[in-house]
Amino acid sequence: MLLNKKRFAALTLVISVSSHASDTTSEVNREQLAAVKTVTVVYPGKPVYIAFGPSGAVHIPIPLPGAGVVGALAAGAAAGAVNAGLGKNDDHSPTLLNDLVTARFGDTGLNRRFTDRIETVLRNHGFTVKEVDASAPGLPTVKPDEHFALHASGAPYQGSDAVLFVRVGTGYVSPGRYHAYTRRAIGNIVMFKSDTYEAILSQRVNWKQSDDPYRYASVDALGSDLQHAIDGLEEGLMAQVEPFDKLFDAPQR
Repeated sequence: MLLNKKRFAALTLVISVSSHASDTTSEVNREQLAAVKTVTVVYPGKPVYIAFGPSGAVHIPIPLPGAGVVGALAAGAAAGAVNAGLGKNDDHSPTLLNDLVTARFGDTGLNRRFTDRIETVLRNHGFTVKEVDASAPGLPTVKPDEHFALHASGAPYQGSDAVLFVRVGTGYVSPGRYHAYTRRAIGNIVMFKSDTYEAILSQRVNWKQSDDPYRYASVDALGSDLQHAIDGLEEGLMAQVEPFDKLFDAPQR
């Protein structure tokens, strides 16, 4: 296998809220990538906006296919992410921000725009691209292992040479009671071979910004500035497109 299991894509990803550096790391098997001509992109569906205020490690749940907010939090809970000590204020569910966004805007279209940008990159690099949603027949089963590494399994996918999963979540995170909520984008973009489900491309995203106009003292403050807050998350997510594009730059296919 190309990628170390512990470093690979996850439905829920553990990070330290005390870390001070953003990190985007990527791995590509260029020999196998050169053989890929057609790619099926699995659309991740409606975005889930999460606000966490824990101390210690934090998991931003990435929506499970077709499971929505409940499934996202279930994945986090299974990994020990959701517990009684999460919030600055125990009355604030991690999904409160998502509830506020959904009530006001419905589906913001964030994942739609991000997926479109990813697909444009693929087409610009010569791939033939089609898109399906997570309910499409024949897709592999995708599960994390005990190290939160994403694995695909099942019968070979017949629709293309490779299958690309976009699993990047956005949210606001605070490291503790007296710290502001700031932006995070966390997750992975992963391409699997359609016959063996070996990972041939991975972009790991761990992006944060803390000293900028998108800082909030509480979830209530987020709610009172909702459009600006989610615009900031879109900016952070779209910043991941350029690193993805650069994966294909050298050597050329």
